[in-house]
Amino acid sequence: TRVEVTLSQGARVRGRVVDRDKGSPIAEAQIALEGRDGSEGSSATPMFPRARTDVSGFFTLEGVPAGERTLFVAAAEHHARIISGVSVPQRGELALEPIQLSATAADEPPKVELAGLGAVLRADGEGLRIEAVVAEGGAAGAGLAPGDLILAINGQPVIALGFEGAIAKIRGPVDSAVVLRVRRADAAVDTQVVAYRRLVRA
Repeated sequence: TRVEVTLSQGARVRGRVVDRDKGSPIAEAQIALEGRDGSEGSSATPMFPRARTDVSGFFTLEGVPAGERTLFVAAAEHHARIISGVSVPQRGELALEPIQLSATAADEPPKVELAGLGAVLRADGEGLRIEAVVAEGGAAGAGLAPGDLILAINGQPVIALGFEGAIAKIRGPVDSAVVLRVRRADAAVDTQVVAYRRLVRA
């Protein structure tokens, strides 16, 4: 039996990690591509690129697959950060804006920051059910509440996107808008809601 395997070189993603308040570079920060390899078992080799920043805070991820990607960035004495909506080209190089990490206070455990709705969601039939909302998050600002069911995101049905795809669509740049089709817990008619993504820490 003859098997042909085609490998893609992928793209190169470059960036810099800095302290949010001081603007100073953060060395030895870890950057990883978030995702799954699609297999049932574990792999003997890493399936997704990882990198560390140098003394000037710069990093390079090699062989990044094309498409909408999410990065996880973490560093000592700082809150970690999830960066969503990174549009990686088929080949070539993508330069990112500086990634800002917030320093932890004395004796404060590190948490994870991300730009999104600030809501706890679970898959429920054809949509995402809101189980809780963060007070300062975009979901609360748009009047969403526990029990509401998100059916579509920017015109795309949740059931077609899948759970992970829907979560990726909800995340995005801080202060950007996302249009949701929502079935309220106390109403039978779907409504359209515009929510703004906020930086939340969990």
